[in-house]
Amino acid sequence: MIGKWHRKLTYVFVILFTFSSAMFAKEEGVAVKLNGGLYSLVNIKQDTGLEIGNYLKMNTAIFTGDDFYARFSFFIINEGAHNYLRFPNFSRRLVEPSINYVFINMRGPLMPNGQPINMRLGYNNIEYSPYIAHFGDMYGHRGRGLQLDGLSWCNTKFDFFHTWEQTRDYWLMVQGMQSQFNLGKLDGKLVLIQHHKGDHVVDADGNIIELAKYKPYETSYHLEGEYQLSPSTSIKYLRAQQHLQEEKETKVVERADLRINTEHSWRLSYRDFEPGFDPRFRKRTPRYDLVLREDLGWNPVIQYQDQKGIELDFSGLVGSRFLRLNFDNFLKKSEPQQFRSILDLQLAGRTSYDLFVDYDQTLKEFRYREFGLKRSLGSFSFGNARGFFKYLNDQTGKNNRFKQVGTIADIGVESTVRNGFFQGLSLAMGLQHSPQGDNIYYLQGTWKVRNNFEIDFFHNTPTITGSEEALWLDDYGRLQWRDNLISCQFNMYF
Repeated sequence: MIGKWHRKLTYVFVILFTFSSAMFAKEEGVAVKLNGGLYSLVNIKQDTGLEIGNYLKMNTAIFTGDDFYARFSFFIINEGAHNYLRFPNFSRRLVEPSINYVFINMRGPLMPNGQPINMRLGYNNIEYSPYIAHFGDMYGHRGRGLQLDGLSWCNTKFDFFHTWEQTRDYWLMVQGMQSQFNLGKLDGKLVLIQHHKGDHVVDADGNIIELAKYKPYETSYHLEGEYQLSPSTSIKYLRAQQHLQEEKETKVVERADLRINTEHSWRLSYRDFEPGFDPRFRKRTPRYDLVLREDLGWNPVIQYQDQKGIELDFSGLVGSRFLRLNFDNFLKKSEPQQFRSILDLQLAGRTSYDLFVDYDQTLKEFRYREFGLKRSLGSFSFGNARGFFKYLNDQTGKNNRFKQVGTIADIGVESTVRNGFFQGLSLAMGLQHSPQGDNIYYLQGTWKVRNNFEIDFFHNTPTITGSEEALWLDDYGRLQWRDNLISCQFNMYF
């Protein structure tokens, strides 16, 4: 019952907000802005045909100066197949608006002559810690409530929030705070967050008819400090803990990093991520957004999940060539346990070399080996060209586009167009020898036009893979393509 009234009141608020925007716009000094975006994605597959996803999003904001503004965002049209753009209903076109977020932001002092702070009511956007407190984006949980930012005292900055999770209205309440401080050469941060679960009275249909006391069910903290040993050397320690009250379980992650930045960059890192560490409001962004074609970078909770190990990273000039080397030696603590060593080496130059090795010390065998080289063939009026050769051996069958166990050889030419009508077009063509002994001829390309239109295509003959995904990520976070795919995406912002 409460949930239904909450949704109705939200729609009423949006309508009143829209009309008030029009009225305020007539007054001098009050700015009303309306912008939006249109996104369309089309995948053309040889075996399954078309997959289409579209959305039209609008954003409205009222500005009455630097100290107050209000904003809401909503989708006008959502459509597609296979939940392609992560909307709840894609079996039909949705023309009725669906609210994305609503919030009001105010800035001013809490007391006369006090320091101004920001207060935000409505949709929360929290980025305190990727380990325990990061929500409000399209990948993780979302909440509505109160957010205070910018309180300071004695070289320490404080931020607070109190929110209700949107998954089930009024059932999950979250409170948290962040403090950041500086003590000379020491910078530190402390994040505390506690989740409460409502034990409400409901009717036969599951609607809340009476609110009851909230009970804590998860408490987490994040503590980190970085000490500057010298202008070029620093050491950093981080500890994050999740405690579940009902299960009486505590999970901990720890990291320590020594960094040296001179003419070369060095990093020596230790980590210990306990299996089962999964705070409800941790960062949940993937390594790569396969729909929007965005590289989001590694999420540390996913990258180092269940691992305990030591990592060495080096980058800098060696002679006249730029070298990047990463060596990672770790124990995978989840069952079955694996003790692995990964070496990633890249040497740049007119002829560049790449070496990647994953060795399983438990089984005493290589999981994956790859060696590659590229040679510049010269620059031309339209762009440049490079020849390449790659040899890899995959004993898992999960880290090559054929999804097969064995050895693959790849030789070809690639080029990037810098000028003319086809500016932004990247092409690669070549011959691959598959683990099953087949010779595969392929043409792969990406064409980006003014950041608004992109077309990606991959064609090979004969057809080998039977992957249903247009794109997929392997164990090392690398993008792999399926056979015979044309993918088009269009963005327009106004």
